[in-house]
Amino acid sequence: PKVHRHFQALAFDLAFVSTNWLLCVFINSLPWACVERIFDILLYDSSADVLLRASLALLLLLQPKIMACRSQEELFQCMKPKGGILTLDKGAGIQPGKLMQTLFTKLPPLHDLPLRRDKH
Repeated sequence: PKVHRHFQALAFDLAFVSTNWLLCVFINSLPWACVERIFDILLYDSSADVLLRASLALLLLLQPKIMACRSQEELFQCMKPKGGILTLDKGAGIQPGKLMQTLFTKLPPLHDLPLRRDKH
């Protein structure tokens, strides 16, 4: 909710960046080790829900960096991969273990996903 409110305050449409994440299955945004883990889950579960969960996990990991942005342009630059890879604070890369831990332990279950889709 905090990130969403911040996006609204800066009139930032997440589709500017998330479309690339989802259409390219994060290949243009995350280190290859992270992409491999997402593909493993995608193939094992046979469900694209992992892409949504990975997007949410990524936003959660990027939250401090996102919240520090004060303009739409700054936010766009923050969310733009540098050299094909999104970075956390201080330029640190996203580690596969941290992404998976966030994806599986820090996000609520999406068992009500159909209800959320109908609502929004």
